[in-house]
Amino acid sequence: MYEDLIIKMRDLNNLIKEKSMDIDKRGREGLKKEIYSGLAEKYMIDDDIDLKMYADEGGLWAVDGSLNRIGSLYPHYISVIDALVISTKGGFEHRKSSLYSPMQGQVQEEDEFSFESEMYVKKEMARLEVRVVIEALEKETPKMIFMDGGFIRYIISCKEDFEELKKICIERGIILAGVIEEIKTSILGKELDLKAYDREILFSLLDYKEAMLINDEINNKAEEGITSAFARTSTKPYAIGVDISTEQKHFMKDVLKTIIKLTPKDSRGIPIILDIVDKKVKITDELKQRVLVKELDKDVYDRYFNEVRNFR
Repeated sequence: MYEDLIIKMRDLNNLIKEKSMDIDKRGREGLKKEIYSGLAEKYMIDDDIDLKMYADEGGLWAVDGSLNRIGSLYPHYISVIDALVISTKGGFEHRKSSLYSPMQGQVQEEDEFSFESEMYVKKEMARLEVRVVIEALEKETPKMIFMDGGFIRYIISCKEDFEELKKICIERGIILAGVIEEIKTSILGKELDLKAYDREILFSLLDYKEAMLINDEINNKAEEGITSAFARTSTKPYAIGVDISTEQKHFMKDVLKTIIKLTPKDSRGIPIILDIVDKKVKITDELKQRVLVKELDKDVYDRYFNEVRNFR
């Protein structure tokens, strides 16, 4: 029944295996030797950081955003965007929310404007994550802030807002870092002359607690004022990425120590506080139906947003 699809899947598998051979034939130690010969500095992460000291100095914050939707297809939907800051000190939290619907504007053809609307929502979520931190900093001062993801996303989506946040953190001595679960760069691949993304090269390459501090000279993010590192922060074979502003690069090792301290050894490598904020920020389908949809008149909901497939 699915013979054609199975053949296509096997062909794709063989193509990817062939691509992997270019990495594997260099060998694990061979790759490391090339990388540590000028592309990056090796750093074995200590976990001697004093988290109690962080609590005394304002605590550690984690920031994340979420997106849910009432309705489905363009233009009959409402995007519900939420951003949340949580702290390890005193249960402090700060939330910021926004709504967007193409129904707020004039009638447009789908092909021309649905993609534009989707991009707006993604940028708005990034902007909201930055603004929620700026607002929270008017009330409290943490020692360190973990953003969920790399800095490039914020620079692309809301550069002025992000520069404002960065400036506040630098002036007040607050360490701002981005923790990247899914690495999408090709910094190492380009320098090693491999047609591969960094995720593929880093798979099983690092030892547990080993970090590569990427030299700014080869980092294409450096022109945006970003210093980066890759690290294996659990026993799983995957590496994570870490971004920090160039002005705060001397704090990179402290950031890595903190990540190791907050990350269970057998986890996927992300600090537990980022998992907590990820769960807390999500607008569940139950909440959406129980609280938000109730605010729409029934005839408005049925005419514009209730999906026909709900009646199957």
